[in-house]
Amino acid sequence: LYQLGYDDVEITFNDSKTLKEIKSRVSECIGYEIIDQKSNKVHIKSIVTTIDTEFDTLLRKSFQVTNEMAKEILEALKDKKFDELVNIRSMEGLNNRFTDICIRILNKKGYSNQKRTMQMYEIVKNIERIADEFKYISDIFKNYNKTISNTNLDLFSEVIDYYLCFYNIMYNFKPELKEKIFLLRKPLITKIESQFEKSKSKETLFLHHQLDIIQKVYEGVGGYLALTL
Repeated sequence: LYQLGYDDVEITFNDSKTLKEIKSRVSECIGYEIIDQKSNKVHIKSIVTTIDTEFDTLLRKSFQVTNEMAKEILEALKDKKFDELVNIRSMEGLNNRFTDICIRILNKKGYSNQKRTMQMYEIVKNIERIADEFKYISDIFKNYNKTISNTNLDLFSEVIDYYLCFYNIMYNFKPELKEKIFLLRKPLITKIESQFEKSKSKETLFLHHQLDIIQKVYEGVGGYLALTL
């Protein structure tokens, strides 16, 4: 309902657990507030209007949070500071707040170029999904106590560099970045796949999520290139 652009919502519930979940979700929705609560019903309303005009700022923030998340995860894994991953993981919630409101704005008003609203939607959804993949990697290693293969860490560094091309294409476009996205994808996938048989347990999952990041970057960049047509 939030993403679809509703400004006034009533939700009925049957137990306190559901109410707790509603309150938790509302806290993640920028501009939404519970303005009335009864024994089995809450009234939620959007109390912010000017933020609807700040789509470009909010989209860039969603990228910047994800950029920082990626860099901090890599540093934590290299330094074996696995206990830091719990705090880094929480940055994905901030990404959700920004991408949720971007989707809400697209549903309410569309993109500035109305004919390309669906392409911008694709970009926003993929940045949200990429942050999810970084969150999953944090979850894999948050209680880890072993050494991660240097090869797999080096691959992760390359994957992050590949992801950052997405951000740079959006905000500092250069033809060579587009070439990099298309030319590096398959070789990078091949290198990761070659590591599957050499890796075990959690590191195999690690590689799996790296592949997912590559694919979501590729799809997101495709959305951006369609914007320029």
